[in-house]
Amino acid sequence: SNISSINEAFTGKQLEANKKAYEANIADAGDNDETESFSMKRYAKVTRGDSSVLSIRMYDKANLGTESTIAITGHNFSAYDGSELKLVDIAAEPEKLVSICSEDILISTTENSDYKDILYNEGYTDTIQELISDGHWYLNDKGLVVAVNPGEIADALYGSFEFLVSYDTISSALKPEFLPAEYAGDTGDVAAKLTKDSDTASLTLVNDADSEINSVL
Repeated sequence: SNISSINEAFTGKQLEANKKAYEANIADAGDNDETESFSMKRYAKVTRGDSSVLSIRMYDKANLGTESTIAITGHNFSAYDGSELKLVDIAAEPEKLVSICSEDILISTTENSDYKDILYNEGYTDTIQELISDGHWYLNDKGLVVAVNPGEIADALYGSFEFLVSYDTISSALKPEFLPAEYAGDTGDVAAKLTKDSDTASLTLVNDADSEINSVL
């Protein structure tokens, strides 16, 4: 997997599925239902970029007529050869890394005041451990972030969650080369928008932040 294949999925299968959902929602909408035009947006942010790793957080939002959806994903690549980094690639002890992260996140869900009023789904503790997996994580200057999308551990009305597990917490399970000696990576934002009749062949990613990101996406 690489940036090109990720973008191909966005302008291919993902676009097709969302258009079908939009058309179904419009067909089912009642006379009094408010509807919005179809659109898809993707925001990409480089969260860490140094001599070891390039991490990208992607936030996708789609307006599907009578509803909207969001999805946060993490994508990580080797700074040496550009290959995709899996969780097992950065971990000295993969099972230990998953265990440490899940325990830290569970403590947050029970002790952090930001989450005190949330009613979690049955079995959410097991789900959290399952979500510490490829596609759900990215690195930043503070640690490893696990992205949890709406509905995965609690009612979708609560939205998404992003849990940060600090480098201090996971250092014993992470390969040393992925512990940043000093964070010096450039970060920036990229946004893309697709409408119902978009010609994806002419899709341009407009960058209003770091000019170097044009060579990444």
